[in-house]
Amino acid sequence: LVRGRASLRKAADPTPPVGSPSAALARYAELFNARDWDAMRAMLAEDVRLDVVLRAQREGRAAGVYYTKYSEATDWARVAPGFVDGREVLGVFREGQDEPAYFIELAFDEAGRIRFIRDFRHVPYIGRDARFVRSERA
Repeated sequence: LVRGRASLRKAADPTPPVGSPSAALARYAELFNARDWDAMRAMLAEDVRLDVVLRAQREGRAAGVYYTKYSEATDWARVAPGFVDGREVLGVFREGQDEPAYFIELAFDEAGRIRFIRDFRHVPYIGRDARFVRSERA
């Protein structure tokens, strides 16, 4: 398994595409860092889907409880937009850490409303081998 992962890393493009975060993700990160949970709830689409991997799945208005959980959490300091495997994500950083502890993947509609949230908070092993590349404006 270790040799296989090393081979995959070698074969992968060493310079993943990096650019500016989408306007919606940049706004979301700004609100997240400000802990403005009400403004973030206002960004949710009516049919939003939430997947807190290995913990909970919600749809629609029930997804709003997600922000209540984060408002009570004390194990994170900030988020920053970036890329993992070419996918735009938020890296979640703990106090004093230079690398994210885990990632949150989001999908937005054309109007900037959140359609999908996948939070990897409870599966930190997924991020251990991931290569997080900060967005240019992060």
